[in-house]
Amino acid sequence: MEVFVVLRALLPLATLTVLGGTLTACLAPEETDPPRATRVAPGGVGASSDAIKDGYDDDFDHAVVAIFEAQQGGICSGSLIAPNLVLTARHCVSRTLGDDTGVHCLTTRSGPPFAPEAFYVTTRAVMSDNPAHYRGVVEVVGLPVADDLFCGQDMALLILEENVPPEEATPYVPRVDSALASGEEYYAVGYGNTNETSGAGKRRRRDGLFVDCAEEGCGERAYLRVTEWIGDTGICSGDSGGPAIDLLNRVVGVTSRGAYDCDDPVYGSTHGWGQWLKDTAARAATMGNYPPAPWVTGAPTDPAYNHPVGAACTESANCPSGICWNGACTRVCGELGPCPEGYTCEAPPEAGGGQVCLPPPAPPTPEEPEDEDEGEDASAASGGANEGDGATADEGGCSIGAGVVREKDPVTPVPWLIGAAATLMGLARRRGSRSRR
Repeated sequence: MEVFVVLRALLPLATLTVLGGTLTACLAPEETDPPRATRVAPGGVGASSDAIKDGYDDDFDHAVVAIFEAQQGGICSGSLIAPNLVLTARHCVSRTLGDDTGVHCLTTRSGPPFAPEAFYVTTRAVMSDNPAHYRGVVEVVGLPVADDLFCGQDMALLILEENVPPEEATPYVPRVDSALASGEEYYAVGYGNTNETSGAGKRRRRDGLFVDCAEEGCGERAYLRVTEWIGDTGICSGDSGGPAIDLLNRVVGVTSRGAYDCDDPVYGSTHGWGQWLKDTAARAATMGNYPPAPWVTGAPTDPAYNHPVGAACTESANCPSGICWNGACTRVCGELGPCPEGYTCEAPPEAGGGQVCLPPPAPPTPEEPEDEDEGEDASAASGGANEGDGATADEGGCSIGAGVVREKDPVTPVPWLIGAAATLMGLARRRGSRSRR
């Protein structure tokens, strides 16, 4: 039977003075990490080994953060999902109980969370010894569950004492409105070790990973719960709490545990706990005095469904969505992203099977009633001709029978502009499950 262990790293300590207190951090370059363990240590500290194995240095995913916990002296990873809100693993904020021989879903439990004052968070790619690079935490938020079992509930949120400005990091959007599919591609980011003795404290990323199974698609397994999914490889100690991110840059999972050889990582599902994420994010927005992000109030998390519609365009490049239809920008639509009021979700032939938001057809131009005075004047000017005279405008007269009727201005569809159909097909391909290697 494969043994799964939590992936939180216990690291060497250096002490920094912060505002009259102490920030204990694992930042001493001359010291080495503990040797790789053969089983998880008591208290929930995972075995030390390669993390984001075969990954590369990551200086651009600024919203993936490092979390230092001073009470036990370990680090975890996390993701910024709002200016003052960090998503991480529950075992990163408390002790793990009953995991001496690995995680057992019927018996392993989470202890009470540590005090908020124990945590320090940084967005920097390399953890430094400068206290100014860290932010404190004012609240630790656990899942709204009735028990403290570990499996399926290894997720927590940290509310920061101050907002992270947008020029420092743009928060991720968690994918709360749709489940992953087997074979879907993702990438993983974290601050864990790069070998058996050192390397933690530096952000790294690994691409080209694929979902093994997710949520109900995994069936019944003794080591898994329906709010979790199984990933690919490459995740080990120090990467706990770090994000798995889909190809639309949405957080889809929180690193929970894995096998000793860094294989078969288990992630907590953001979709599985979507309502809790939205509720807590709404409260964090009030605390941070900023408007909640659209996903918090129910907007689709797929950016393709959030593009504005209606702006005038002459080519697809004029539109954020890359779709210009009949002289106006539009976007894709569907069950996850219904159209704005007044638009309908249709699949015109030019869309190649894709659905887009189309405005209602323009109403016909109303007929203008005849002005009686103008009719009399016209009759006089034509020498009293009547309907039987057969006089026409071409013959030098005017048509006066039922009045002048303007020709209706038909709505002539503008051809599907270059690039729009390709955009839709590309979106369809991007959303489809990709075959596992």
